Amino acid sequence: MIPGSSRSAAAAAFVLTSLAITAPLSSAVELPLKRVVAFNSGVAYFEYAGQVSGDQTMELSFDTDDVNDVLKSLLLLDQDGGHASAVTYDNREPVLPSLEALSVDLRENTGLASLLRQLRGHEIELGGAKNTRGRVVSVETRSVARDQTMVERDFLLLSVEGGLSSLPVDELDEIRLVDEKLNGDFQRALELLAMRSGSDTKRVKIDFRGEGDRRVRVGLIQEFPVWKTSYRLVLTDDDKPLLQGWAMVENTSNTKWDGVDVALVSGRPISFKMDLYEPLYVRRPTVVAEQFAGLTPRVYHGDDPFGDFDDSNSDGAMEGAGGLGGGGFGGGGGAFGGAFGGAVTNERRAAQRRQELAEATVASVRAQQTVASGEEVGELFRYQIDAPVTLEAEHSTMLPIVNAVAAGERLSIYNASVHAEHPLLGLRLTNTTELHLAAGPITVFDGGEYAGDARLGDVPAGDQRLLSYAVDQQTSVATEPIDVEEQLVSARIDGQTLMLKRRMTRGQVYRAHNASDKERRLLIEHPVASGWKLTSPEKAEETTTEWRRFELAVEAGKTKELRVQEQSTSEYGVALVNLSDAQRASLLAERGVPEEVRQTLQRFADWRRSIEEAETAAAETLKRLTAFAAEHERIRKNMQTLDTTSQLYQRYEEKLGEQESEIERLQAELPRHRAKIEELRKRSDWSE
Repeated sequence: MIPGSSRSAAAAAFVLTSLAITAPLSSAVELPLKRVVAFNSGVAYFEYAGQVSGDQTMELSFDTDDVNDVLKSLLLLDQDGGHASAVTYDNREPVLPSLEALSVDLRENTGLASLLRQLRGHEIELGGAKNTRGRVVSVETRSVARDQTMVERDFLLLSVEGGLSSLPVDELDEIRLVDEKLNGDFQRALELLAMRSGSDTKRVKIDFRGEGDRRVRVGLIQEFPVWKTSYRLVLTDDDKPLLQGWAMVENTSNTKWDGVDVALVSGRPISFKMDLYEPLYVRRPTVVAEQFAGLTPRVYHGDDPFGDFDDSNSDGAMEGAGGLGGGGFGGGGGAFGGAFGGAVTNERRAAQRRQELAEATVASVRAQQTVASGEEVGELFRYQIDAPVTLEAEHSTMLPIVNAVAAGERLSIYNASVHAEHPLLGLRLTNTTELHLAAGPITVFDGGEYAGDARLGDVPAGDQRLLSYAVDQQTSVATEPIDVEEQLVSARIDGQTLMLKRRMTRGQVYRAHNASDKERRLLIEHPVASGWKLTSPEKAEETTTEWRRFELAVEAGKTKELRVQEQSTSEYGVALVNLSDAQRASLLAERGVPEEVRQTLQRFADWRRSIEEAETAAAETLKRLTAFAAEHERIRKNMQTLDTTSQLYQRYEEKLGEQESEIERLQAELPRHRAKIEELRKRSDWSE
């Protein structure tokens, strides 16, 4: 006899097996991954393609965080007359609450006896040696003798035709659930347990309906690591360096890529996340039942049937609905265009091995086969990997995308803000590959040896970029500023404002010494300043928003200098009334002041001098008048204490008379001074 514990486990295995057999058979199909289009915006387009026959279902599993992208972007095509009838997916509800809602509780590690106890009252069918059918009454535990030892065994009490039957649980071979709903709940519980053990994943089922064999495709957008590029540049003496570019692609999923068509898109289409997975509910008003008869909820009438509707959540719901179409298919347009019967990529021949090269490194790089071709897709650029890619799950790969001879001119690039003494060894690289070069680092080799690293920005086909990869220690540059000169260009009178235009000249001398035994082509970067125009040299080789670049060829062992001069012209106004005598004298001493301006300034000076003289005279008169008045008052107070017949009193009286006459004269003179000042201020003939 089989021991109780082993027998129980075997019985449980039979239960699971038999219940699975009685579940409805599903005609499922597995569509292989055929195409991946990776974007720089952190997403990729995945396309699954294959054949279905008749009505079949495809099932995919996704992490919960990826379901929103699937709902936003899923695209289904049944290409030969069929159609996709429905897409079903697991909701966000956790596994445990879902298990609680089922009629069979498998939340714990349930044994066969415990499982049978949950089936009380339900009809089951036993197969094997115990072939019978009945309803479960109960499961009881008894102590029985076995090999002179008392052990506990579980017995199933079954209601069968004609009475009750007691059967040892550990001797049951097969158990089938007759009730279809109960059997369905059991299968659903097993599925939920499988989901729970398989991490936080959700299933998406796609039903294809039709007749016969048909081609189907399933496309969707998912989060994906940004693909990266790196380059190798092998310098040659003929200004035709070899450029080799690699793309780094990471398969972070748990799905193996087997012969997948891979395309890499350089560009950033708009891509966003939207929560379409979370159920949305609309808040509804609650009407409380009235306790008194005859009262009913108020009925509102009018043009707006939703006048009392609380729409606090309605905007968000509608925005979500609109975003499903616009975001899903709009954001992935570039991928769908090429994915479903889009552009045809011309095959590129394998690059011929280049013979008779002096350096082994050059020969090796030239022999590298080109396995990618490129094409523009709207405003984006796509690298199409010609050979199918096989990549294990959670592995990364480097794919060659560029292997061609480019055009490159050796230069030494000097920028005082980068290195005050030495320029950097560099290259003016021209993209002659007919491919868009995505941004990335470049490792430079010269003479078969490592020469340094550089950084490359995005370079469209035909464009040029400067690269610098090492310090040129054999070339030194000294700088010397040219003194700023200021010159008056023009002067004119506008009303009572003197308008002056001045020109300032400044510059910088770059003195380069080449200590090497070869000629150096130096590219000097001079900063661009707003408002300053280049006067010498006449033109820069290149001009950007930040730098003017000048080329200077320096022979071996020689020193050569470059003088860069700039001019800035400004015009400003000075109110004549604020112009001091010293400023006016300095201005009149300058060349470039027109004669009529000089005469006007002189007349203005004379006019202002006349006003100043009149104001001085008026002030002096007022001062004397004030002094006489004070003296007059003092004498009067003194006379009040004197005898009117005394000699001193009579002398004071005589002096008061004289002062009275002078005060009257000054009082008459002061208004004349003030009137003259007013008259002078009103005059404008100084400007004529």
